[in-house]
Amino acid sequence: MMVRLAREDLVRPEELLEQHHEGLVATSGCLGGAVAQALLADDYARARELVARFQSVFGRDSFFIELQDHGLPEQRDVNPQLIRLARDHRAPLLATNDSHY
Repeated sequence: MMVRLAREDLVRPEELLEQHHEGLVATSGCLGGAVAQALLADDYARARELVARFQSVFGRDSFFIELQDHGLPEQRDVNPQLIRLARDHRAPLLATNDSHY
């Protein structure tokens, strides 16, 4: 994914986050997030890489593994793996509700 800035420069969002991460708190996101998508694709190794990457950008205490339970079968499959990721990476857990505005 690329972000177009006002000057028409193309910048990768990861680069922006690396430059401006101070004071931010981040989560792994819902089922549509990169970590959950890796787990849904049965790629635990990729999910581990993503968590490590996010922790390196935001810091261990500022990147949370997000858990949601809306009764979806995919969440029942992914949540135990997210808990395992949190334990493996000593990442804090955060229970949320999937709301969009």
